[in-house]
This record gives sequence, structure tokens and C-alpha cells, in this order.
Amino acid sequence: IQRYLVWAWGETALADGQPAQALALAQRLIDTAINPEGSQLPHLLKFKGEALVALGRLTEAEAVFSQGAEAARQHETRPIWLQIEMARARLARAQGQPREADRASTTARAVIEDLAATLDPPAREAFRVRALAQLG
Repeated sequence: IQRYLVWAWGETALADGQPAQALALAQRLIDTAINPEGSQLPHLLKFKGEALVALGRLTEAEAVFSQGAEAARQHETRPIWLQIEMARARLARAQGQPREADRASTTARAVIEDLAATLDPPAREAFRVRALAQLG
């Protein structure tokens, strides 16, 4: 429960325009994570990447998002993988890297379709529309 509270505190700090505090909390969570497999935890890497973006440390954010995407892909945690790929696409567009933005967007679209396939038909199209709107 304490870790979830720290994570929520960090997300709040990020939303309140305190990215340095959010980054410190993200790093604290990463450093103290109990992960028997020893692999990275994608949701924490996404959080850290977002804090780095807010601090203007874009090259570091890009590397962290890449690690998070790979961890999410390996763990087959598609919802967080989708969120990371969307963040990567936004970051690449902001950096003027259209090829990277297209690559991340293509991956995100594939994950959207994969997730949509798991939904009942009435929810499937609504999910696609909302997810693609977030992708931009």
C-alpha cells in the first residue's frame, strides 16, 4: 500500500508541475522494487519518462521509454505498452523526429487493434475511436 501511495504522490507532483519531485519518487520506486525476475517494471519506467519529459531531459526520457516499451512487450502488459508507445510518439513529434513518431504510432496502432480484439463488438469500436484520438 505504501508503494501505491508513493506512486500516487509522484503522479500528483507531476500533475502539479513538480517534475523534479516526481522524478525522485519514480527513481525511489524503481530502486526499491521487488521484482523476482530482475526485469524492469514498465509502469514505473513510464512514470519516470514522463517526469524526465517535464524536466526537458528528452534524450533520457526517450531511453527510459524505450526500456519501458521493451519490458511491457516482454511481459505482455499491452495497456501500459500502449501508453508508453503513445508517449514515445508525442515525444518524437515534439523533437521533430517524424520517423520515430511514425514508428511509435504504428506500434501503438497495432497494440490498439490487439486490445480491441479482446473486447465485445459494441465496446470494440468505441475503444478504437478513443485510443486513436489519444494517439493524435
